[in-house]
Amino acid sequence: MVLICSLIVVMPNILTLTQITSLKIAHRKAKDKRSADRIKAVYLWSSGDSLVEISRVLLLDETTLRRYVDKFKEAGIDGLLECHYAGGVSDLTLTQIDE
Repeated sequence: MVLICSLIVVMPNILTLTQITSLKIAHRKAKDKRSADRIKAVYLWSSGDSLVEISRVLLLDETTLRRYVDKFKEAGIDGLLECHYAGGVSDLTLTQIDE
C-alpha cells in the first residue's frame, strides 16, 4: 500500500505590525457589532484564514468578507469602518412617529 500525503501550506496575507496594531486598537474601541465584525474579518484574513473559514466563524457571506478585505486594502482602517447606509424613507406619518 502506498500512502501519499499532501501538505497544504497557508501563506498569511501579510500586514505590517502597524496595521495589525491598528486593527486591534480599533476592535477594542468598536462600539457596534458591524465594525467589530469587519475588523475581525480583516484580522483573521491577515492571519492566513480563508474567506470560507472566516465566513463560517463570523456567519457572514464570503462576498461581504471579500468586500471588507478589498476596502481595507484600498482605504485602510478608516475606509473599512465607513458606513454609507442611509436607510430608507419612512412609511409612517408624522402623527404616527410622534406616538
